[in-house]
This record gives sequence, C-alpha cells and structure tokens, in this order.
Amino acid sequence: MEISHPPIPKQKKGAQSNTISRVQHDSLSEACVHYAVVKGRLFDVNNWGEISNNLAEFKLADPVGNLKDGIPEKGDLIRINLPAPGTETSGDYEWVRIEYILIKKSIMADNESAAIIVRPAENPETKDGQTAHFFKEDATSTFIVERRSTTISAEVHGRNENPNTSVNSLYDKLRNLIVSIGAILGFSKVQWKSFVNGLIQLEHENTINLKNQTD
Repeated sequence: MEISHPPIPKQKKGAQSNTISRVQHDSLSEACVHYAVVKGRLFDVNNWGEISNNLAEFKLADPVGNLKDGIPEKGDLIRINLPAPGTETSGDYEWVRIEYILIKKSIMADNESAAIIVRPAENPETKDGQTAHFFKEDATSTFIVERRSTTISAEVHGRNENPNTSVNSLYDKLRNLIVSIGAILGFSKVQWKSFVNGLIQLEHENTINLKNQTD
C-alpha cells in the first residue's frame, strides 16, 4: 500500500507539538496552482522568517556552514536567530541539520506532498561537538505541505523536545533550559502557527475557507 503522508518521527521522551493549517479550494485547478506556490515557500528556507512574521530569522547553509541560496538538500544546515540571548559556546545562533527531504505524488489518490525533517546540530564554525540548539539532538521538527484533492495543508510536528543541558558552560545550561521551557510552553506554538499560516496564505483570503488547528 502506498503511503502518501510523509513519516513523522516517533515520540519517545519529552514534549511534542502539532501545528496545522488547512485551505479548502472550490476547484481542483485552484488547489493545484496553490499547492505549487505553497511547496515553493517550504523550500525557500531563507524566506521562512518573512513567512512567519519575522519572529525568527532562518538562513540556509551548506553542510560546513557556508550560507547559500536555492533549494535545500539533505545534509544542509539551517541557521536560526531567535529573539533571545545566544550561548557562550555557540554564539547567537541555533543550528539544525536537514536529515530528510521528501517530494511525493500519487495520481491514483489525487495526493501530493513534500516534507523536510531537521534535527539540532553542532555549530559548524566551532566544531566543538556540542549541540548548538536549546533542544537536545534527539528532537526533530517535521515540516509538511500536502494537497489532498482540493484541500491544502501545512504542518509542523515537533517530537522528543528536551532541554539541552549537556553543554559545558553553566550559563549555556541555564540559557538552554529557560529558552526550551519558553518554547515548550508557548513560543514554538506561536512561531509555528504563524509559519504554517504564512505557508498557505493567499493574497485574497476571502476566496477560500481557512481553518487553523493548533494542538
């Protein structure tokens, strides 16, 4: 049996979140055109900040940390600048590595989807072996856009989110603990809700039925 929906890592330990927005179109042609736009936004990592109302800055980088334009690839990094103090060891940024990219289309099921899965990584500039993120490296974020007939959806699923206190600096331990708790309690939900809404947004939203769902 063909699986149309991209896989989401299993939840084992820590916090998790699911943020979903959907658009229902009146015609299949409208849905197909809109999905192409939404998929393009998903793969335009350098524009994620603008898509999500500049709540954070996202920059695509190659596997060794050089900033780049274009389509993301497996092994690339994403550099994230949050509205929060940075760490002593890793500087001002959080880093995640792209470990999975999927583009899938099923003519029989009238379904198409695309996904990116990222995981916290070390700072490629320092290469100190420490995870340069407020969550431990077990955490994942799965970004999905999908078209099922005339329905378009954008989703973000966080899994296994635990504070990254396995760092050398006491300041960094406290900083990561505070930022991760803030993310779990609310900031991530605000960020990702804004992000999924931005992914599926149309210029004239009164022509569609927009449904937002946040768990």
